[in-house]
Amino acid sequence: MTGTETAATRLTRDTAALVREQVEQLTRDLADTVRDAGAGAVLLAGAGTCGLLALAAAHQSALRTLESMMPRPLAAITMTIAYGAGAAALATAGMKKIKEAADASAETLAENRQETVTSGAEIPPSTPS
Repeated sequence: MTGTETAATRLTRDTAALVREQVEQLTRDLADTVRDAGAGAVLLAGAGTCGLLALAAAHQSALRTLESMMPRPLAAITMTIAYGAGAAALATAGMKKIKEAADASAETLAENRQETVTSGAEIPPSTPS
């Protein structure tokens, strides 16, 4: 083997070792990130559970307060109507926001499509959703 072949072989071996080391480090870093994300997800699940229990306690408190002012069945019906009205209002507001976002996206897409057409670039035809 000549000196150039030995240097090339050594360079190839060193480069391969460096790449392996970088891949192993990246794998360790990614595993740490996934582990941290998993811990965060568990904490969020715990927070959701605590929030649900707080909501149940608030419901019970409101129901007991109503029951002290009216018969039990009427208190339950009142709570049901209140929850239904709240759900309807939130659903309406949510659907309005989603429609606004969809309209804004469609408008932006149309503007970009028009800019692309006027620039002379070729655009594939859109498919209706």
